[in-house]
Amino acid sequence: MCLKLLTLSAIIYLTLFKSLLSPGHQVLVAKDSLYVECLINGADFHKDSGLIGLLGSSKDGSQFLFLMPDYSVPYDQSKMKRYVLPVMPAQIEAIHIEPPSAFWLTSEDEGLGLPRLFKVNIN
Repeated sequence: MCLKLLTLSAIIYLTLFKSLLSPGHQVLVAKDSLYVECLINGADFHKDSGLIGLLGSSKDGSQFLFLMPDYSVPYDQSKMKRYVLPVMPAQIEAIHIEPPSAFWLTSEDEGLGLPRLFKVNIN
């Protein structure tokens, strides 16, 4: 499964799409919508565990890691965990999940500082 992400204009809801990993014309149909209150910059899906990791940022520059264990449609949003990433200044853009509790994150320069690579462990 490949997740396609679309954030709506108010940067409040995240819409998830399911797409096939094959070339050619495809029609995307929304599968779920979640209330996240920020712009989603990156995502990863770990198929074996069903874990989705999302990276988000708010207008004030705060950075967030969202973890969605046992993802299925429709998703019970009460299971989603939101962590504030104490990294400033940064624009964290990419995530890679190494289960069960390790995540690699990267940030861009964005004129705010040097690009960085982080390994985050959550117990």
